Amino acid sequence: MCQLSFTYFKSALSNIPAVPDRERRVQQILPDLRSVVVLDDRPPGMFSLEEVMQLGSSRHLQQLRDQQRNLSCDDPIKILFTSGTTGFPKAVTLSHFNVINNSNLFGIRNEYDRRSDVRIGIPVPMFHCFAGVLAGITMAVHGASLVFPSAEYKLKVLLDTLLDERCTVLFGTPTIFVDIINYQHLNKYDLSSVYGGEIHIDMED
Repeated sequence: MCQLSFTYFKSALSNIPAVPDRERRVQQILPDLRSVVVLDDRPPGMFSLEEVMQLGSSRHLQQLRDQQRNLSCDDPIKILFTSGTTGFPKAVTLSHFNVINNSNLFGIRNEYDRRSDVRIGIPVPMFHCFAGVLAGITMAVHGASLVFPSAEYKLKVLLDTLLDERCTVLFGTPTIFVDIINYQHLNKYDLSSVYGGEIHIDMED
């Protein structure tokens, strides 16, 4: 039986002015956001993980333990479809263990477990395994920070975000990296904080 502890994203709102304008801006940018749970210093209006844990009663803890007894780390957690670039799309079922182990080993291989400055720029969609697992779950397992430049890929927004947020790692497809290399104003960006990257290449049978 696997017992997992889930952490929450810490919203990067550094570009939003201080209160009172901050609250209005946050509501504009993230209209569905209701609560933010952080693991380190708690800014005003947010919850610490310890506070959230204290909200649960013994009844809630018992419900959690009952659920844990009925679950296995080998149970399926998600079904992904290949893109169908070279053939028909194929469904792949991933288990809890598969997703967590993949993220854990990926983070260890890239030394995310040894660094405290891992800030990953994510210009790729979260519904894809590349971002959803190798970024999203790796963040929870190894404590990396995720930075989302925009809702959809925009080269200039990506470069501005890498610069402003001092990202240390960039995830992307080959076309994204080619776009960056060929960008005519690239020399105006100090991207010295970026020490690594991950490229997703779609390889199907």
